Amino acid sequence: MLHRSLKDAKKRGYVAFNAADGAMQPRLPQKEMEILDERQVLDLLICAKSSRHEALLHVAIKTGMRQGELLGLKWSDLDWDRGTISIVRQVQRVKGEGMQFMPPKTKAGRRTIKLVLHQS
Repeated sequence: MLHRSLKDAKKRGYVAFNAADGAMQPRLPQKEMEILDERQVLDLLICAKSSRHEALLHVAIKTGMRQGELLGLKWSDLDWDRGTISIVRQVQRVKGEGMQFMPPKTKAGRRTIKLVLHQS
């Protein structure tokens, strides 16, 4: 914010140079990802039993897919014969436009996940 203010002041002729040019922004520490332990996963699945999110949570837990990838799934991404899910899009929030389908951000994000299907 200070850099932007000084840039504007320079443009208007109030200062001769922007003293904030070349300043390094402090890096925010990366938060460690929190992972559920086995008991927490079981509790989550018990709470989700018969809810509209139950199947989505099972897919998330068994595949490790990210939220945007899960929400970007379409039925055409599921191949029952091969037992795979293809990640070809994700849902992202676009400023001023809301939620949008977008391709994965990286080439590695576009992938196929093999499912282990249990028969009863």
